[in-house]
Amino acid sequence: MMRDNIIEPGSLRLENNRLSVKVHMPWYRALPLSSVCDLALDIDGNAVAPESIRWVINGQDYAADDLPPLYQDWWFVTDAAVLSGELTPEAVAGLDLSAEHDVHVGLGIYIPYIDAGAGTLLVHEGDRKTLRIEN
Repeated sequence: MMRDNIIEPGSLRLENNRLSVKVHMPWYRALPLSSVCDLALDIDGNAVAPESIRWVINGQDYAADDLPPLYQDWWFVTDAAVLSGELTPEAVAGLDLSAEHDVHVGLGIYIPYIDAGAGTLLVHEGDRKTLRIEN
């Protein structure tokens, strides 16, 4: 829906082996955090470890598996979440910190008020941007 605005420009960070980027909602209405699923992040084709993915929003830090029961906590349209995950030491060593990098974010969002016939509508969105790692 609004996939071109998912990744916030200038928000790419690397601290030790943890890569992070700010993420905006690809939908036009606030959604409960339980709607967020299938999080993915990669840089130059190197994916973060899925089990290391973290989602920081509203001052709280969540593992991806923590999100499904959070139907009373909300992701508002104007708020950026921080998506992060760990890269392998080899992937980090291969990054040129002064160069631009191809960054990809993928996520799914359930739209709880839209019935898709066999259940709630699930929309998969993604964004790809060329960014520099900021200090």
